[in-house]
Amino acid sequence: MSTPPTFSSAVFPTSLYIATIVLYSILIIPTFYIWRRHGRPGFLAYNFVYAFCAIRIAGGALSVVAVHNHDLETSATIVNSLAISPLLLAGLGFLHEARNARIANSNSRREWMFVGVLHALVTTAIVLVVIGIVNVVKGVSTTQDSGLVKAGLAVLVVAYVVLLAWTTGSLRHPARSKNDTFIDGTVVSFQIRVTQKRLTHC
Repeated sequence: MSTPPTFSSAVFPTSLYIATIVLYSILIIPTFYIWRRHGRPGFLAYNFVYAFCAIRIAGGALSVVAVHNHDLETSATIVNSLAISPLLLAGLGFLHEARNARIANSNSRREWMFVGVLHALVTTAIVLVVIGIVNVVKGVSTTQDSGLVKAGLAVLVVAYVVLLAWTTGSLRHPARSKNDTFIDGTVVSFQIRVTQKRLTHC
């Protein structure tokens, strides 16, 4: 009787994980600086960019240790399975900030409710994926048969599509006068939209 296929975090060369740690250790410094200098308006965006860098560092470090200590293999796999999910939340934060800069009479309460719903959606997806990954690592299921992983990824796709649609709609509401703030908000919104389209075609 064959053993159900599972996957390990230590499937790549150790040098790749070390390079990941070095790269994100460098990137986390300017990210932290921008996060602190940007203040409260940029908290939602840069907080998750910073978290993304920290997660990649932690995942790389755990993967290096897991090569020699298999007890940490599950923890490393879980951390690495978060992948770019924090960047989706960061994109939501950037869009929220851009809308505040671009749209003069936006409904603040409705705006925050929508942001909260999307955050809850992405968080739910992350939880589903993590639980599914744990089951795969333990041999309870496989990546092909894991309904939790598939459900989590499906929810992430839905959140991504909603964010793309919201970004597109934001570019069609030029309510604020065209000053420097309006231009900055427009540039950020446009860059988010272009980045999302590139990810779609990857």
